[in-house]
Amino acid sequence: MDAIGDITQALMERGATAPAAPAPPPAASPVQPPEDFQETIAGIRQNYPTLAPYLEKLAIQRGTPNGPNDDRQLEFYQPWESDNPNPGKLTTELYNKSLGGQDLQETIAGDMLHHLGSVDPATGQPVDPKWMAMKQQLIASRGTPQTLMDAGAYQQEKANPAYETAPYDQWMQNNRADAYIRGALFPRQNPEWQEPGIYSPAMQAIASQMRDYLANKSPAGVR
Repeated sequence: MDAIGDITQALMERGATAPAAPAPPPAASPVQPPEDFQETIAGIRQNYPTLAPYLEKLAIQRGTPNGPNDDRQLEFYQPWESDNPNPGKLTTELYNKSLGGQDLQETIAGDMLHHLGSVDPATGQPVDPKWMAMKQQLIASRGTPQTLMDAGAYQQEKANPAYETAPYDQWMQNNRADAYIRGALFPRQNPEWQEPGIYSPAMQAIASQMRDYLANKSPAGVR
């Protein structure tokens, strides 16, 4: 009998219990495969052909809410943004786990309009010149009720430390105008933008053109 056996035998003769065998290491958790969003991407490609060329560089992933009061639907990152978790790609980070089907398609497509209506910093040119032109027409077609409403919204955001509010003209281009567009093109996802008086008649006409363009025409020469 070896030394360990001698000690164990002596302890048992004195009425002690033998030392327990070491517990086996915990089983490794199974690796979860990446979530498949191909059905969602296919639906966007079919319903909004103008967005189709950009889907090749779209990354969709789940985000982790900051706490119980984090009610974000998603976060969208431009390819050139330094905090983009997938540099060089359009990134959609989903926070609302209940989104699915048409709701998920419309929510992602609506945020992709940020890219369609932006200027590529590498070239200084609009990503989609025709969309950008319609966006400027929409801004210019606001009436007095809309400009007053926008001024109030800007002051509210500026007073809220949770927002990083840019100068008004930049805020209008990169924030407010896209909110108007999403509200008009995706009313199901933006019910708060459906109140009477939100859009002037001229804005409604331009939004209709944008809706047709998004659904029916793929612009030539898109990278």
